[in-house]
Amino acid sequence: MRVAVIALLALLAVVAVSAEKNPVRVIRTKYKEKVEKWEKFFDEDPLGQKIADHYAKLRELVKEVKLRIRKAIAKCVKKLEDGGDD
Repeated sequence: MRVAVIALLALLAVVAVSAEKNPVRVIRTKYKEKVEKWEKFFDEDPLGQKIADHYAKLRELVKEVKLRIRKAIAKCVKKLEDGGDD
């Protein structure tokens, strides 16, 4: 019985050590740290806030361009369906 308990504790110790060195967890931890750093930059830094504002404006501009392109395509398709050559 004592041998089994000692073996079980040894196994748990090995698993705990290997879990600390798991490359996936190391990568995940580093990635989380980088994301937190970027979030802090865009939330607190004046330059980061300006970049975030410009990015938001760019997204709105892209939405508007997509909408205009879709309207132009719909207009062309409508003309073709009606038999127009232009």
